[in-house]
Amino acid sequence: DKMFEKRSAKRALIRLRRKKWIKDRHHGDVVTFEIRSEAFIELLKHEIKDSKNKLPEDEYTFVIFDIPEAAKSARNSFRKFLKQAGFKQKQLSVWMSSRDIALKLLKLIHLLKIEKWVEVYIARKS
Repeated sequence: DKMFEKRSAKRALIRLRRKKWIKDRHHGDVVTFEIRSEAFIELLKHEIKDSKNKLPEDEYTFVIFDIPEAAKSARNSFRKFLKQAGFKQKQLSVWMSSRDIALKLLKLIHLLKIEKWVEVYIARKS
């Protein structure tokens, strides 16, 4: 039913605008939508949290960071995200997961603009 689809699309656009995940651009009679980086950040966080892809036995994804005090809120948010994503804290700024999520995590770190303080490794236990 086309009327239902149109209403459903309209509601979705309203939700996306409310979350500020899209931006409308008007060019005469044409409207385009720009997807904002915040939407990509939320998508990556969701994909990382929900990933079931395991690394081979005795391999782990490690996240090591040293985010300065001046960026304390970014550091606390990142640490909270790692915990929510199922990482295990090995030391204060060293976290470990048995899931194969390094590439998505690197993309997220780039979008968060914290790549100069964060390193991601895949390591094998010997």
